[in-house]
Amino acid sequence: SKLNPMFRKKIVLLFMILSFQMFAQKVNEVAPPYYIKSVSVNTGAESVYPMFRLGDYFNIEFDDLMAQSSNYFYKIKHCNADWTPSNLQITEYLGGFNDMQILNFQNSFNTLQSFTHYKLTLPNSNTRFLISGNYIIEVLDDDGDIMFSRKVIVYQEEVGVGVTINRTRNNTTIDSKQNVAITIDYNAEAYNNPKENFKIVIMQNGRFDTSITNVPPQYTIGSQFIYNYDTETQFFGGNEFLYFDNSNITQVNNNIAKVTSTDIYNSYLYPLPPRGLRQYSYYEDLNGTFLPRNKFRNDAATEADYAWVYFNLPTEEYVGKDVYVVGMVDNYLLTGSNKLEYDASEKAYKKAILLKQGFTSYLFSLVDSKTKKIDFQDSIDGNFYQTENDYQVIVYYRGIIDRSDRVIGFGAAKSLNITN
Repeated sequence: SKLNPMFRKKIVLLFMILSFQMFAQKVNEVAPPYYIKSVSVNTGAESVYPMFRLGDYFNIEFDDLMAQSSNYFYKIKHCNADWTPSNLQITEYLGGFNDMQILNFQNSFNTLQSFTHYKLTLPNSNTRFLISGNYIIEVLDDDGDIMFSRKVIVYQEEVGVGVTINRTRNNTTIDSKQNVAITIDYNAEAYNNPKENFKIVIMQNGRFDTSITNVPPQYTIGSQFIYNYDTETQFFGGNEFLYFDNSNITQVNNNIAKVTSTDIYNSYLYPLPPRGLRQYSYYEDLNGTFLPRNKFRNDAATEADYAWVYFNLPTEEYVGKDVYVVGMVDNYLLTGSNKLEYDASEKAYKKAILLKQGFTSYLFSLVDSKTKKIDFQDSIDGNFYQTENDYQVIVYYRGIIDRSDRVIGFGAAKSLNITN
């Protein structure tokens, strides 16, 4: 017998929705072109981890070195917990308008490198977030081409999230890894089948590229989920971030060996051999962040200049692997602009990178040349359980009739007070 046409349409529509959900591609962040620099997600001058309460304000700022006051637009897309596009209509997650022009921009002042500085504040009078969740924010040019994109997590605090950092119980990794223990307090009556419908994501220093996902609760006590695993929630400790400060762009200091000037300034960093074989040494760092600053000017956005910064890693150990400089200044993305090149005559990996003056923290990272994945186990600067890292835990929920994942909890902890 023939299927009822209306029923057949429903079957086809259901199949299309299921197919979309099964085969939807994860959204990846787009790295900016060479002339877009200093992309920052912040709440002031300093870059911050891109996680904000629903309704709180944050900025996305960047410099265009073409300095032609080009027109740029922003577009916001809602994503599921796994960063596949959600099925929601724009009006379900945004109030106001999408695809709006960025109108806040200023030309640089009294700098050798000319640029135009752009600043997008969200939410604003045209656009506001209606619901929590994962968002990808795209910045586009006049032709609609994506210049770059950034992931942002907007959360609500419906459930309590307790986070503590412990040493691992595994003797083979006890000196090199850190373990994240989590307790989620929730109202059992408010959520449908929470054990199945809660998802957590664990992040180290706000990094999406190293996050741990799909870990179920280890056990339940009343209306608490307990995550007290060992291997499932471990991160390599790494080492403290390296840094330099060229806020006084003409001055040498503990980390800058030489400064020269051509069309713009050149800051030559001291050669820094791998720290992996040395003993761990604590010093306060900013875990990857960067802070544009000109010591003699008030407005870093338009008065901090640019310099070629020369990185130097003296070693010949890493044949068959690539070495990158990574940090929040380049969003931990692996591109040609932050890949070091081996200088056989000096037996060193070297690279000049154009960076805005100020405080910049960074790491040297080994990347497998075939898989293009960072090798955390064979770390250039070693892995130490004592390393001070920031950890974040995101809790998602999708009820039985929900069409997207909401972020219902956020927790954070430092490993500075690591316990056994």
